[in-house]
Amino acid sequence: MDSLVGRTLGQYQIVEQLGQGGMAAVYKAFQPSLNRYVAVKVLPPDLARQQPDFAARFTREAHAVAQLQHPHILSVYDFGREGDLTYIVMQYVEAGTLQKHMRQPMSLETIARIIEQLADALDYAHRRGIIHRDIKPTNVLMEDGRWPLLADFGIAKLLGGDSGLTATGVGIGTPAYMSPEQGRGQPVVDARSDVYSLGVMLFEMLTGQVPFMADTPLGIVMQHILNPLPSPRSLNPVIPEAVERVIFKALAKDPNDRFASAGEMAAALKTALAPGAAPRIVPPSPRAVPAPPPAVAYPRRRPRWGNVLAKVATGTTGVAIIAAVIICLAVGGVAIWATQNPDAVPRIIMPILSEIQDLLSEDSPADKARAFGDPILEAIADREPDYADDFSDPTSGWPVQSDARQETRYEDGVYNVRIKTTSAGTNLSVDELRRFDDFVAQVDARWGDSAYGNLGFLWRSEQDEPCYGASIITGIKRWDIWNKATMKATGWASQIYERPNWNHLTLVVKGENIALYINDVPAGFASDDLCRTGGVQLSVSAGEFGVHAQFDDLQVWDISNLTPTATTPTP
Repeated sequence: MDSLVGRTLGQYQIVEQLGQGGMAAVYKAFQPSLNRYVAVKVLPPDLARQQPDFAARFTREAHAVAQLQHPHILSVYDFGREGDLTYIVMQYVEAGTLQKHMRQPMSLETIARIIEQLADALDYAHRRGIIHRDIKPTNVLMEDGRWPLLADFGIAKLLGGDSGLTATGVGIGTPAYMSPEQGRGQPVVDARSDVYSLGVMLFEMLTGQVPFMADTPLGIVMQHILNPLPSPRSLNPVIPEAVERVIFKALAKDPNDRFASAGEMAAALKTALAPGAAPRIVPPSPRAVPAPPPAVAYPRRRPRWGNVLAKVATGTTGVAIIAAVIICLAVGGVAIWATQNPDAVPRIIMPILSEIQDLLSEDSPADKARAFGDPILEAIADREPDYADDFSDPTSGWPVQSDARQETRYEDGVYNVRIKTTSAGTNLSVDELRRFDDFVAQVDARWGDSAYGNLGFLWRSEQDEPCYGASIITGIKRWDIWNKATMKATGWASQIYERPNWNHLTLVVKGENIALYINDVPAGFASDDLCRTGGVQLSVSAGEFGVHAQFDDLQVWDISNLTPTATTPTP
């Protein structure tokens, strides 16, 4: 959808684009008649063409949602159609989303208060026959940082039509937060579906991650339908058992086993936190992951064939994968060839082949990264970074631009990059980063929309052309390290998180050695002496149309004069 900035829809003068999702765009607009700013959500123009009854349903749903007047529901002021554009006019709030606030530790009292306020809003809507269908942290605005406002009531139903399904056969909503019955595409769901989604949000607020992750939206939905819920206490042991029981009940597969209402769930959570019922705790940061083991001398590992075969036998890919593994074991070198030629390998057997290469190698890339990188990371553990930017200040110097090829901007306290064409990429830097030749760089990164590509780092340069790059591809859980002439190393890492979760990337570069860590777990290593100077940059490349990447909390340490005791692996 082309930008509408500068246009007028009805009486609303579009002045700024606030966000762009996979199914709608949101703009800030000025309403002259009331001398106020509003938010205008513009729906995809294809909806009216694809759904013959869309105009009538839109009018009906918009009328119903506009009647919702609750202190924790974002107000809907107006709606309309102009040409092939359909839009909804809402209250404009200068606020970040709950997703942004969840990146910092939150007390149990704060979490319980937010859940209680959102539950009250949901019960109010449910009593009026309106089901939200797309509850998630990005649909909760935090006015003044404390006051939650639930947005986008009715949008999911409008986008889904009468069938409740998308073209891919997945129920309308966001897979990471979708109830099992919604994932199955049931056209009619009730309040207990929203209770489930609110329970997923509670799970994420307490553990730092959603309960189910997979390579594809359908894979996530199938886990919601079939897989047992992971224990929240296994991810954050300080969660009280009484609170964990609330989560298990809210996320029951059968709606009849859940709380009957959101208010009932909030009341149970409040009881679990009553004085004497549970200790007061501060949950970990959502990006916290277990620390890597200390650097030690790593002996040659014995092959773990039983583990590999167990992974294969318990997977969902069946006889085809087992056959692939047997062939690889017989041929021996096939796995190593496959990791050097990843595009020639069917995606379904990539992780298995990577594991086989790991077993056939004397030292895996992760072992080499650990041996080289851990001593350096330990040496700088108590040092302040030489450069840091959490992207909360839009004047910190990163490029802000928009053209036919790409768009970069500060938004919601993170740095956003959109690539508008396929097979394109962008390099992003500021002058302060040009001075780092040997360095440790860390950044949090994630995909914002449905399209996939590569995101990571570029560093050093020759005639203003980056010499090296390291990136991850979340869709296939792959990492790459390369120089401008050839791929140096590649592999697959199960610790790569899918959207909407953040991945914490750490790059250690000193001399000719390079180590890549993903979510604090060593993943890849390479050695190359093509270039020795030139700074560090962020990088995004598009493999599909409409890639949207986000960066946060960038930190860089200069290690040019650092001389830790480290083992230099043999490449």
